[in-house]
Amino acid sequence: MAMTVSEMLDFFRGQIQRSQRGMDAAKSTGIYPLAELNCRQSFKCRLMISLIEWRNGIDPSNSLSEVAAGFADDWAKVVAVGGDKAKTTNVPAERLAFVVYLIGKPCFIDVSSDGLEGDRLLDLVLGDWLFDSWNGKLWENGMAQLRRAGSDLAVRTYELYKTIIDAAGSDVTALSHEGERLFAKRKSDAFFCGGDQTEGGGNDNNVTIDYRLAALLKRSGFHDASGVHVWKW
Repeated sequence: MAMTVSEMLDFFRGQIQRSQRGMDAAKSTGIYPLAELNCRQSFKCRLMISLIEWRNGIDPSNSLSEVAAGFADDWAKVVAVGGDKAKTTNVPAERLAFVVYLIGKPCFIDVSSDGLEGDRLLDLVLGDWLFDSWNGKLWENGMAQLRRAGSDLAVRTYELYKTIIDAAGSDVTALSHEGERLFAKRKSDAFFCGGDQTEGGGNDNNVTIDYRLAALLKRSGFHDASGVHVWKW
């Protein structure tokens, strides 16, 4: 039997607590890979809570704020444990921009492109665009890598993101609807099923949101209370 919304939220809260115990262990033992692992896990679980709330019509503003604050705290611990070994490449730092943009906060971490490829590199470029910067060369590199290593759906999804950036206001409604159709296809797509639960592959497709799409639509000035993957708060 599928979990209820309350049960799913409780599950991920429990996972956060577990990850925080793991982070404490990393600090006490100085094991850097353990710090990285628990930073990644905590980010995923906090974001899952936000997306589940959002998909069920619950204002996720507070939980997204917890995603940002929790990542800031965890990253500080990663740096404390790893020192010069700490690299933003090893944690999902490039996805933070979408979170903080949605809740109207500044991006507080400088994410390096070194070591990022494919969709991760594209996320960095998209996140920078939310805060008024664009790197066309990195975008082309990321798309070329995604075409080699990603699925057709992944390529179409990121092409759609770029189209939204370039679109006139009158075009965005149709692009929003196309984003919903593409997100639904992630349910059976190997690329997205192989990613974090936050990316909407498999059974998680029914309980998550395309938060990238929502952030780009918000940046484009698009508002539609009936849309699934639209920021309404």
